[in-house]
Amino acid sequence: MARARLRKMGPVTSPREPRRRAGGGPERSAPGSATTLVGSLRAQWSRRPWYRAVLVALALVLVVVLVLVRCTGRGGGQQEQGAAPASSAPQEASAVPSISVGSSDAPLPSAMAGNPTTATVIINGVTLKASRDEQGYWHSNIASTGQWRIAGLDVAPSQQTATVHTYAVQVEEGLPLDVEATATQISSILNDERGWTGFRDNSFQLVSDPARADFTIYVGSAGTVDELCWPDDTEGLVDCRNGDRIALNIDRWLFAAPPYGGQTIDAYRTYLVNHEVGHYIGFGHVPCPGDGQPSPIMVQQTIDLQGCVPAWWPAEVGYT
Repeated sequence: MARARLRKMGPVTSPREPRRRAGGGPERSAPGSATTLVGSLRAQWSRRPWYRAVLVALALVLVVVLVLVRCTGRGGGQQEQGAAPASSAPQEASAVPSISVGSSDAPLPSAMAGNPTTATVIINGVTLKASRDEQGYWHSNIASTGQWRIAGLDVAPSQQTATVHTYAVQVEEGLPLDVEATATQISSILNDERGWTGFRDNSFQLVSDPARADFTIYVGSAGTVDELCWPDDTEGLVDCRNGDRIALNIDRWLFAAPPYGGQTIDAYRTYLVNHEVGHYIGFGHVPCPGDGQPSPIMVQQTIDLQGCVPAWWPAEVGYT
């Protein structure tokens, strides 16, 4: 870095004092200066009483004018603070809509006005970013952790049947779900008389110990579900049953699928659980029986209703 050159400064001097005449007094003011004008006014004040009256009157008028101007200015300022100017531009609406997911009547993102491609999603108080792909499926930015929380609940089957299937529920760490609340919802679906319970002497019992479970229902991130479903290719999109594992994609659990647009999130979750458990007890995929008819549970409703309308309870559509 180049060194700056320093300029040598002279001694600092005090401010210059007023010049004085040889006699020692201050210099006389020049003609036309402020001092001469003041002296002239003093002379007029002492010799002419009417002059004094005119000056006093002018001073009073000036005071009144200043007071009026000041009061008017204050009044105008209060009005501006009380109401925004008519020309103020409205605030721009956020380009990214915000929705809440978690309740049974929560709107599905696919049904939001304006058909947005991104959204801010609030789930159990946790804010996430979501995006919609070209097929209309919503995806979150939830990362895989591979760690699991086990539901510590034991729920007896709603019916005593010849075959009681025990199952555990696990939710991946990092997901904005309460594991016990999720297990309770799944248990209520499997114990409902409109579901698989009672059909061919099947019933279901939630257990807190995975070692006692015949099968486990996992709710995981898209990447983790792909691993649990391998060698099936779920493409970060759909769910599966793979042996004694049922893997549910968190994005489908939260956002459902385009064929369920207009339905509640709980309706889709009910279909999802019943469809995958249907695979576990031995059912494969079936086609839609005809346009406008209720969809069998084993139709791949997440992908295509094939002309049917959504349905989510096995007993109401002939079980398959």
